[in-house]
Amino acid sequence: MRKLASFYFFKRKPIVLKDRHERWRGVADLLGFTTQERLRVEWIVFYHTATKENATLTAQHFGISRKTFLVNQPIENLQTDNGSEFALEFEKATTVVSQHKHLTFFQDGFIMRLSRGAKESP
Repeated sequence: MRKLASFYFFKRKPIVLKDRHERWRGVADLLGFTTQERLRVEWIVFYHTATKENATLTAQHFGISRKTFLVNQPIENLQTDNGSEFALEFEKATTVVSQHKHLTFFQDGFIMRLSRGAKESP
């Protein structure tokens, strides 16, 4: 079957994709990220653009520790074209890491003696 001749006279408009950082921000908007999560997306964008993937400079710029930045950064082999994969990895990266106290035997005993002394003194 032959196509109509009129189809051959019209050029298609080229598909222009936004750069990957704008797509990351767009995915954050579509998924309804909270303000904190959007801030973390900005950390990642700044890390990839302005500091040329220097974690120390990025952490200094935002006033956070380097460890905090590195914990909140998604894996590097992230497929940015697929928004759901980005959100999944970002959600894993932004989970709160709980820190537990690690006391030695002597520190534990010292705390117990202090608390007993406080109970007897009044």
